[in-house]
Amino acid sequence: MGKAQVSVDYSNNKYTDDELVTECNSVHSKMSGNLHFPDPKPTMVELAAGIKAFSDSKVAATGGSTTLTAVKNENRVLLEAQMAEEGVTVQEASGGVASIILSSGMHLYKIPGLIGELGMVTGFVVKTNDVKNKVTGSCDAMENATFYELLYTPAPETSASIWQTKTSTKSSITISGLPSFIPYVFKMCACGSNDARNYTNGITKAAE
Repeated sequence: MGKAQVSVDYSNNKYTDDELVTECNSVHSKMSGNLHFPDPKPTMVELAAGIKAFSDSKVAATGGSTTLTAVKNENRVLLEAQMAEEGVTVQEASGGVASIILSSGMHLYKIPGLIGELGMVTGFVVKTNDVKNKVTGSCDAMENATFYELLYTPAPETSASIWQTKTSTKSSITISGLPSFIPYVFKMCACGSNDARNYTNGITKAAE
């Protein structure tokens, strides 16, 4: 198993100003006197000063001038840098052991995993179009689906059937050029990062 890694993202994308103060205070509290981190950099005194400078400027900037807001933003950048440096201390001192990292009050960096196998779509229907030789298969949109597949083969379906596939990022797919009045079997599925496919039961339809 690989070593755990410290998350050092303290940007606006992750924390509001208020949340950043709360997060930093938590780290300061849990690292103070923590025997796993005997020589933190920055020191707890330096980190406390950074938290106070940002917190005070945040209060001052509320309803204040653009200058006070700029000071607050500058102090945030400095505090984020302190926390990133502290993250290096935690990473090195912990040796990548998750429980030690978490004892600092910091969080683990999580690598986004693959989305699991998607279930079978619902609401699958097959309709003929006003334009000849066209058929549209559609289903309800599914969360986490990145695209959809519509399979079709001449009816009846057998173990020897050769399926053709059309894909789309939309949950409605139109197939053109089908021969008139020849029945085809259609199946549909939602697809994500997992290679598994859960196709619907077949629907038999003939283009007009």
